Amino acid sequence: MMEIMSNFDHDNRNPRVLMHNALIVRRLSFSYHKLPKQLLKLSVLKLDGSSFGVEVSMNATVADLKLVLEEFFRFLPKEKRCIVSW
Repeated sequence: MMEIMSNFDHDNRNPRVLMHNALIVRRLSFSYHKLPKQLLKLSVLKLDGSSFGVEVSMNATVADLKLVLEEFFRFLPKEKRCIVSW
């Protein structure tokens, strides 16, 4: 989260300096990183009619989803593995 701080303690009353000082940005130190990350639960329906579920972060990209799916298939038992054409 960002906060715009006004800082008019400067002796120079030049409008450019005042504008510059009014736009000083400071990062707030809230503990948002301690909140649990929300996951997006997706169901994948395969062409053979079977399905499975995966979870990715809410801000995951398509590339992230592809990595999760590749990892899912990599950890299947050998008799259930298949080739996925991307």
